[in-house]
Amino acid sequence: MPDDLDTPTLLRRLATAHGIPCDAALPPAPQCIRTAEGLSINCIEWAGTGDPILFLHGGSLTCHSWDLVCLALRDSHRCVAVDLRGHGDSAWADSYTVDAYVRDVAAVIADFGWARVHLVGMSLGGIVAAHYAASAGA
Repeated sequence: MPDDLDTPTLLRRLATAHGIPCDAALPPAPQCIRTAEGLSINCIEWAGTGDPILFLHGGSLTCHSWDLVCLALRDSHRCVAVDLRGHGDSAWADSYTVDAYVRDVAAVIADFGWARVHLVGMSLGGIVAAHYAASAGA
């Protein structure tokens, strides 16, 4: 990628092209959440004051798959995008079962202290979201 098309610059260009208001500090700084297993899960919180939405990317993608969506929704929702285990800046793990991903999602939700959350996922993230929603703890 050319130097003039780093992530913040590209995101600003995309936002402008789609009429989405944006500021200079894009994307927000990532944060790390530790699971009960001690696994480091990376996420980006886009803030907002409305209902929380947790975004889960597809296989071989990262939390940045949701940057433009989170930017568009952050005025009305508290948007958080996660790097699933073994993706992006989250730690690699010994297990990549759907149950392991669901435990990670539960850890992120618990860390934020959310009693209720909207889950949005694509591909692998959609499968994980569905399994989390169907789990007894949801």
